[in-house]
Amino acid sequence: MRKRIEAWKTERAAETRLVAVLNRELARLAKPVDPAGVPDSQFVVVTTPADRVRRVFSAPDASRQVAMAAWSERMERVEETVQTTLKPAVEKQNPQWQAAKVDLSDRLPTGQPQTADEWAARQAIFEYEYCTRLDFQGTGNMVVRVGEGVAKPDLAALLAQTATDTLQGQLEGFDLGGLDLGGLKPHPPGNRPAKADWQAMAIAEAKALDRRGFRVTRIPKITGGGPATVVTSFFARMSDGTYHIVWTQETTTDPATIKDEAVKRLEQDPQVQEVLKVASALSLGQDATTAVRFGAAVQSSLNTSETRFFEFRQRYNDQLDGPPLLVPAP
Repeated sequence: MRKRIEAWKTERAAETRLVAVLNRELARLAKPVDPAGVPDSQFVVVTTPADRVRRVFSAPDASRQVAMAAWSERMERVEETVQTTLKPAVEKQNPQWQAAKVDLSDRLPTGQPQTADEWAARQAIFEYEYCTRLDFQGTGNMVVRVGEGVAKPDLAALLAQTATDTLQGQLEGFDLGGLDLGGLKPHPPGNRPAKADWQAMAIAEAKALDRRGFRVTRIPKITGGGPATVVTSFFARMSDGTYHIVWTQETTTDPATIKDEAVKRLEQDPQVQEVLKVASALSLGQDATTAVRFGAAVQSSLNTSETRFFEFRQRYNDQLDGPPLLVPAP
């Protein structure tokens, strides 16, 4: 572990904040371990070769939740207890167990051997946290860089972009005369740019900037109804140099749950008013109202997604030898 960190420090010597954190980790790892002062881990990590796994059973969500709540309360023999017995015992300890968000990662043993890809994923998380962050945001097949070092588009700009995609086909063929549509003007028929690959675009920029990890947040196109689902993914550069998703979160908000006050605030934004202008010109008033409400639902999903991403980073950006980090297969 310490050899890996020393090599990493040499490679990123110009990143002073990261180097300071790595020095802190080296100092911590250099301290002698007093077995009497190490708390007993609640769990044991067992590694089984893939070729020896014959069958995998996935327990129902309700069964997993009651087991997680029981472990959270440090109940004994959870693995051997049937749910009909375990559930009443859990309810006595925590009546709100069904809604509890249980994270037991801090109770897993640290200091486990790490594969090259697990180490690479940890490096990506640390560099995202302690170096200049690389973030992308977009919809469909297009993403743009946002966040540190660039101007971040606000919700209205994103709403305008998704509304443009939705209204594109309806705009073509209409004579809009001298109507100033600003950024909502469609591409002339037969002159649209080729579809892009959003993953390839983000990865290409990450390679050019020599970043080990980056986040991509994708918002949905406005379809005239349905839930507003935001998908956030964190990519890490693996040991072979390829980039893969190591964490992802899908967050959904029903536009019908958005309060009217939030919709009215969005309607006053100049960029959102461009959407309303297009809708008025084409007698699409209801579509414009849907767009604004949908935009507010997207913002709600974005807020929740941001919280979940922070929790993921917080779990792994404190120390480099734990908790165990499972890297999904490509």
